[in-house]
Amino acid sequence: MDTDSKDIQKQFKEIVKKLPEDKKKQLYERLKAMDSEERNKTIESIVAKEKEIEAEHKKTSKPAAKKPQQNAAKKPSSPSGKKQPVKQKSGQQQKKNTQSKAPAKKPQSGKAQPQKKQSKPQPKPQSKPQPKKNPEKAAEKRHSGAMTAIWVVVLVLGVALLGFTGYNKRDSIKEIWYSVTGATTVAESSETEPSETEAPTSTPSPTPTPSPTPTPVPLADDAPDLAGMTIVLDPGHQQTTSEGVEKVASWMSAEKPRCTSGGEGVSTGIPEYDLTLRFCIMLREYLEGCGATVIMTRTVNDIDLSNQERAQMATSANCNLFLRIHADSANDSLTSGIQMYVPSQGNFYRGDMQKAQSLGEDLCEATGLAFNGVRSTEVYTGLNYATTVHSLQVSLGYLSNSDDEAVITDEEMQYNMVVVFAQFCAQYK
Repeated sequence: MDTDSKDIQKQFKEIVKKLPEDKKKQLYERLKAMDSEERNKTIESIVAKEKEIEAEHKKTSKPAAKKPQQNAAKKPSSPSGKKQPVKQKSGQQQKKNTQSKAPAKKPQSGKAQPQKKQSKPQPKPQSKPQPKKNPEKAAEKRHSGAMTAIWVVVLVLGVALLGFTGYNKRDSIKEIWYSVTGATTVAESSETEPSETEAPTSTPSPTPTPSPTPTPVPLADDAPDLAGMTIVLDPGHQQTTSEGVEKVASWMSAEKPRCTSGGEGVSTGIPEYDLTLRFCIMLREYLEGCGATVIMTRTVNDIDLSNQERAQMATSANCNLFLRIHADSANDSLTSGIQMYVPSQGNFYRGDMQKAQSLGEDLCEATGLAFNGVRSTEVYTGLNYATTVHSLQVSLGYLSNSDDEAVITDEEMQYNMVVVFAQFCAQYK
């Protein structure tokens, strides 16, 4: 982190300290949905806004201190300084000069003029004490108004970002910003590092046989030679959300369910955990036909296998490639497309981002779906704990979008994607 970023973080901490606890929580909840770049921009905008408020407060507070002096200088002149003697002299002179004419002038102007002269000094003492309080009140109102504006901006940004990131799983936890105290949290699936977890006791398949029956998958004419490769396939989610929790990452204190059941097709009602298993079984058959050794983290839906344990299987096998297969869901039924995710740190994530870009483009060409790009993220613990191997999570499309759902549940389209995946795997041989 550079010096400017550290200064901004310090200033932001000072701002947060002044906020009530409920507003702190609201701010953290909004920021936790953002990725690091968006979060930093939001923090910078809040700090900049606070600086503007302080500058404006200083401008308004300085004249407030000067005005009482000016008023104090004016006070002796108006009630007793110069005007009163003038009025008394003028009144005496008028009386002397008009004694003989008093009967004619008294009803016409003698009463009207004193009333006008008396009415002028009356508003002056009333209007002078008011400016003493108004600048302070105005400054307070401006300050509170500016703070309100900041919260409105934060809320609007939070709503917009939640809509934008709606493609994330409903039951997964959204990415959380590193807290001011240094504690870090993240959102969705998670795993723990192999050194921190016990050997997966539920990793092997339970007694049931695979729910989808594998069928022979013909090889394309240009199928690659994958002999000697070890590829680990992880069908995302499972039939029942686990009651237990686990750490999102070794460097974070956040926890989440060991594994969830995922989304559901908006039209067919197909569960995400079943779709991913069927697809991975087809992909396994094809990759094995190309000569690769394929390890499945699960071959049944009715299993309790944590994300940490899935990642441990990949790292323990020292595989050439760890592929996590998912399907996204969003509140907006129009959200569509294929998305790639890689870890935010580790040995290979930078290079894997470039290769994932080509995979996404090829999958879109094969299916006609849009490509939403590659994202380096801390959201998925299945990736967080598999940073010692090449790791990639692929969202095939949106089950919440009926058009996407029709494509990714179609066996012919699935086969087209499997062929693309095989060509992609050849890059890691």
